[in-house]
This record gives sequence, C-alpha cells and structure tokens, in this order.
Amino acid sequence: MKHVYEFVADRYMEDISLQEVAALTNLTVPSFCRLFKRLTSKTFTRFLNEYRVTKALQLLNSEDCSISSVAFDSGFKSLSYFNRQFKEITGHKPSHYKKAFQHLIVN
Repeated sequence: MKHVYEFVADRYMEDISLQEVAALTNLTVPSFCRLFKRLTSKTFTRFLNEYRVTKALQLLNSEDCSISSVAFDSGFKSLSYFNRQFKEITGHKPSHYKKAFQHLIVN
C-alpha cells in the first residue's frame, strides 16, 4: 500500500484510474478495491478525494486565491464536484471555510 500512497502523493493533480493503481499492486481492479477497502475502511475514490481536499485546505490556508483555482490546483477537474466533495468531507462550503480562515487571521 505504500506504493499506492506514494503514487497518489506524486500524481494527485492528474486523472488517476483504478486500473493504474491496481497495476501497481499487481491485482485486478476488483481485487484491489476489496483489499483497499478492507485495509482503509474506505473506497479508493473516497481516499483520493480526501487527499485532494486536504491539499485544497492547505492552499486555502496559505494563499489568497480563488476557490476555482484551488479546486483545479488540488486535482479536481470540475468546480461543482470539488464543492460537493469539500462539503461532504469537511462539513463546510469552500467559500465559508475561506472566509472563516481569513477572519481568524485578521483577528
């Protein structure tokens, strides 16, 4: 699994297919998915989205840039999908998170 984590860390901004990741582990896609879920208690897609949202949080905390640029810089190909995943994972909309973080810095 270490190779999978390194692969995601190196290529999270690109499209990552299950076929590519399964090939890293010399497993078929269904076997990889079962193993990954058993070891992490989440799907690979969920793991990848959580990784990308973590990167988005770092960008929102460190840079004054637009939500759309953060979305694309963290590997999401669609702004609406980014907004949906961000809210599902963090419980907040990206714009609300950004405003709250900026408010903390000012005060």
